[in-house]
Amino acid sequence: MNRYIGFEKNFGQVQSFEGTTVYDVLFRAKLEGYGIFITKKGVSYVIYTPSERNTEYARIDIELIGSKLREENISYEEPLPGYSNYYLPSCPGGVLWVMTYRKVRIKDVYPGIDWVWRYDGEKVHHEFEVKKRGDVSRIKMRVTGADVELKDDGKKLTFSTPLGKIEDGELRSFGKSSLREFEVFYKKDRHGIIFH
Repeated sequence: MNRYIGFEKNFGQVQSFEGTTVYDVLFRAKLEGYGIFITKKGVSYVIYTPSERNTEYARIDIELIGSKLREENISYEEPLPGYSNYYLPSCPGGVLWVMTYRKVRIKDVYPGIDWVWRYDGEKVHHEFEVKKRGDVSRIKMRVTGADVELKDDGKKLTFSTPLGKIEDGELRSFGKSSLREFEVFYKKDRHGIIFH
């Protein structure tokens, strides 16, 4: 199992390719060939292909339009065993005892809507949990750095870059009490991608 799979809070160990500390990242997941960085605006996917001369990378930014991603609203759940220590030029004293977690919840990114990130043992995925007072139509995404394709009648999203693609899994919606599935799909409008 890849020891990096899981989410870790940013204590200053997240760095740019130039070696400078990145402060607007709240937490991240490092996977084979790409990283997921949840920021104060949304999420960034960074696809990279290391080579002998340099590392090529492509970055996809997905902004949650009108959202509020506050550090104090984040809860880290289901800790994984072990920890990481980082010794970097920008923090020579080290960033120590950094835990990883299977699940991270950002509460009230929109009123009554939580954004939940999970590692299920095989892959990383995310979901929006909408409470009774939440309005799913408030979820709007602006994508930069990739071509966006809607598939399967708006049930799937594909983000394409010159270095590869990231597929957002099938969009499904369930009622919490009945587990009855509701019809929901992605739609493009002049602002970006919305839930409908």
